[in-house]
Amino acid sequence: MSNVVLATASYDNTICLWHPNNCRCTRTIPHPDSQVNRMSITLDKTRIAAAGNPHIRVFDLMSARTAPVLSLDGHKANVTAVGFQRESKWLFSGSEDCTVKIWDLRAPGIQRDIKSTAPINSVVLSPDQQQVYCADQDGRLQIWDLKSATLMNEVYVERDAAARAVTVCSTGDWCAVTTNTGYADNAGNIHIFALTPRALTAFQQHKAHHPPTAAAAASTAVATASPQQTLARGTTVYAYSPTPAPAPAPAPAPAPAQPQKANAWPVLAHTIRGAHAGYILQAVFSPDSETLATTSSDHTVKLWSTSRGFVVDKVLQLHQRWVWDCAFSDDSAFLVTGSSDGSARLWNRSTGDSPKCFQGHHKAISCVALNDRE
Repeated sequence: MSNVVLATASYDNTICLWHPNNCRCTRTIPHPDSQVNRMSITLDKTRIAAAGNPHIRVFDLMSARTAPVLSLDGHKANVTAVGFQRESKWLFSGSEDCTVKIWDLRAPGIQRDIKSTAPINSVVLSPDQQQVYCADQDGRLQIWDLKSATLMNEVYVERDAAARAVTVCSTGDWCAVTTNTGYADNAGNIHIFALTPRALTAFQQHKAHHPPTAAAAASTAVATASPQQTLARGTTVYAYSPTPAPAPAPAPAPAPAQPQKANAWPVLAHTIRGAHAGYILQAVFSPDSETLATTSSDHTVKLWSTSRGFVVDKVLQLHQRWVWDCAFSDDSAFLVTGSSDGSARLWNRSTGDSPKCFQGHHKAISCVALNDRE
């Protein structure tokens, strides 16, 4: 089998597998039930899961059969997230039916059924595979413990705006959540949460030594916060002030440092307003945690440098319509994107060039998946 599995799904109700060098479609898997919203490939490259409406279909990549080898039925609405556990023992999914489900693949069935109170737009696993991070239509970031199926933490990210996408970096230091304000040309915003004290300290030190230029400050409004500026209510944290803040009082004498509570993280470290001129549709950290990629309805993909305080490193501009999804190569050197223009592109992260274009779908590409792990 090829060392690279590159898949795209389209509103033409097909999944295409591509040869990475000659850009030819080597296999087409029909998905007549609905569009495919998200895909995930097992680490060993033997199976691919497709999240549709309201089903999840799992296909065998080792055979030529087009029928699914497994159908996971249990959601009652659009399935917006899907992913395999590292050893492919179980699979997670999130849906607009307000649930996150854990499916046991060894004896197929629902192992955990986590019930939220709002449609789920995005779900990712934590690096240690012990929690799921969920972004929902009510503008919340929720962190659930998988062993106990309990809510560990909840953050209201932005007032009157849905949380569209969530991603967590492989080091476990950063979580990014995107929102779309619905005004100012549908500007998309990125909210950067520190998950560890070391990440927050490093970010604050970088900002202190590299203040934004006047031009950057004028073009992009930036908000930063610290643990003391975040309002906590039990396990619920507001990343914005629910009520107008009073005039600041004179600063009191410094208090002795207090240890952080277990639920004090995540902490809002940075908000990039107007990160895109359109809706932000997807956000993904690179495997090396050095880059955050965001895709948008403004036809662009932006690469943000984590080590330089989440400044824009590259703007990728060859797609002609909305860019719905993206996926990094295992070495973080390349990025694959899928667009409403019917094409998928391979990009070089360091140069911003696009050496490959994959064309063959008859309608918009809704999602992509890539596994090139050696």
